[in-house]
Amino acid sequence: MVRLVRRLSDLFYKLTGYALGLLAVELIILVFYGVVKRYIFKAPLTWGYELSILSFMWVSFFGAAHALKSRSHIVFDFLITRLAEKTAKIFSIVVSIFIIGFLSLGIYFGYQVFLGTAAQEFQTISLSLGWLYSALPVGFIIMVIHQLSFLLEEVSDLVKGG
Repeated sequence: MVRLVRRLSDLFYKLTGYALGLLAVELIILVFYGVVKRYIFKAPLTWGYELSILSFMWVSFFGAAHALKSRSHIVFDFLITRLAEKTAKIFSIVVSIFIIGFLSLGIYFGYQVFLGTAAQEFQTISLSLGWLYSALPVGFIIMVIHQLSFLLEEVSDLVKGG
């Protein structure tokens, strides 16, 4: 089970990395093109703003998931470093369970927001607003998989270590 979740987590890490790269390039080109159209050609790019918001939302949630997997989020470890090794592992497990619970709430409420906006469309592009808000539950699902991978490894280490 631990190996399966770790492989799934690694796969999502790679996929979100590729997606982040593509979306970053797309955002840079889109914003540059929008600026050139507006200030040089005096013809604003009407749909570019909404597409950049959509891309930025996905970059934000994929980026958060990517940072979680690479453990790049801010961590206040001054308490854990002062605990005994076994106590620190137990504390880490409790924190992981709390994080998974919080992310699960994010999945639930993100899905509710998605359902409430799926029938609406952007003003300038004929695309459902659901695509914008689906970044929430998708990003949270990926984060749950990463955190579950950490949790299973922490429990496995605790069991092996005594």
